[in-house]
Amino acid sequence: MYLLSGHAYTQPVTRLHPYTQAWNNHFFVTVPNGSGKFYVLGAELYTSGDKGVNWTKENFSLKMEFRNLFASGIRKDAFKDACFTDENTGFIVDRSSILKTSNKGATWKTVASLQPNTRYTSSAFLEKIFFINASTSFAVGTFDKILQTKDGGETWTTLQWSNSSAPYTRLHDIYFHDENNGMIAGYTVDDIQMNFGMRYFIKTTSDGGKHWQTTYESNDYDY
Repeated sequence: MYLLSGHAYTQPVTRLHPYTQAWNNHFFVTVPNGSGKFYVLGAELYTSGDKGVNWTKENFSLKMEFRNLFASGIRKDAFKDACFTDENTGFIVDRSSILKTSNKGATWKTVASLQPNTRYTSSAFLEKIFFINASTSFAVGTFDKILQTKDGGETWTTLQWSNSSAPYTRLHDIYFHDENNGMIAGYTVDDIQMNFGMRYFIKTTSDGGKHWQTTYESNDYDY
């Protein structure tokens, strides 16, 4: 088993070895700000205070099941992303919802729940969440969607959300270097049904997410 982590509030995070059964049970690693602990989430929650040498199983009330990505079948459910902003406060992106815990996973409440804005169920889906600090966070997802919270994840505001499927834009990752400078990665296709004309892009902001500029776009079309 190996773990990787980055910036204090990032959720990059790595998987356990894909050829072990643990792949089905643990999905995300996060390091709370100001903490020396690793948090591993999935069907269970484990924490380590000694850089992964020893692990403690926590009281984790959410029971999610994952399918092995190298096996056939449809997963019953799956987190899209997870993070902890301190040793007790954590968030999980569960497709179209954001869940929050204030007691290290013992109980969770839904702080955002989206409904499809098109005939596609996936139009409500979220992909990634990123906390710049304990108060401010962004979440991104399908249909060019960006949400923001400024009160520690209690309430969320929709900054943008398209209903266009031709072209179709999906935002699948977000990262901030500091409170002002961040980036988003995603792609656009000419038509969601045909899935052709795919172009990958990176957008950046220097004003805390108020405005975004495309700083990279692939020149190759995937037909």
